[in-house]
Amino acid sequence: MIGWLGCKTTHTSQNLQLAAEWTRKIQKTLAVVAAASQRFSGWFPLHRLLVILLSASFQTTLFQPTLFSVEMRFSTLSLLATVASAAFSFAAPLTPASNALEARCLCQDIHSIIVDVTTTITPIVEELTYITSENCTVEILTPIVEELKVVITTAITEVKGLTGFTLTTVLTTVDGVVLTIAEVAELLCELLTLIFGALAAILRVVTVSEAVAVKALLCEVVELVATLLQLICNLLGGILAILLTLVGDIVFSVIVSLGLSAKFSFFNISWATVSSTLIASTSTIGMEAAVRR
Repeated sequence: MIGWLGCKTTHTSQNLQLAAEWTRKIQKTLAVVAAASQRFSGWFPLHRLLVILLSASFQTTLFQPTLFSVEMRFSTLSLLATVASAAFSFAAPLTPASNALEARCLCQDIHSIIVDVTTTITPIVEELTYITSENCTVEILTPIVEELKVVITTAITEVKGLTGFTLTTVLTTVDGVVLTIAEVAELLCELLTLIFGALAAILRVVTVSEAVAVKALLCEVVELVATLLQLICNLLGGILAILLTLVGDIVFSVIVSLGLSAKFSFFNISWATVSSTLIASTSTIGMEAAVRR
């Protein structure tokens, strides 16, 4: 190729410089393609075809050494080489390291999901602190409840997306820290306390006239929470046993008050034999609601 360029004594200096520049570019590309063909034997015929095409282009007697034709010919060859090189890149097999990187890109970790939910619903449940017996109505609560449902539903979808990934991938935070199951249980407990604490506050102030409709509204939230919890428990073996030792009576009280113990059957506890403290707490919620008839 260089010899061919040198023998064309009629070429202008500008043509020679342009040709030399494109020659170097194509040689570099060929080196990449050659290296790729050694790694991927199945692509070897394509590599050989590329070399043949390039060689034929340089040896053809039909080539007219004008500045325009030099530029167009070398541009075409460079494009061909680039396309072939790109094909090798797309065909590259995944290594364990790239698999791990792909896992981090295609899914969230459980830490991010729980923290995001907690952060997002915190200002929402704060709105419930302004609810009193006078304004505790379905009309007032529905927009707030709908916001909660959207956030929890999104989290459910994200947790489902973690299925199939390794436990390490699921437990590894965006900062590269691998959490323990106990640490995840603590995060989950914080989220549950936030949600059920807000719902308990509503149950304490709702009047008898609004109780049925309001409870039905709150049940929609708790049912979604049950789905989210069960997905997480299925994903992280052993977390349920830890979680049950962390959550306060307020969680169980709200579940019982709304008659949703069946939705939490995966807790594997006897709802008929709950502690006296739990029964007292549940009764208190009901009595406070009855007083506000």
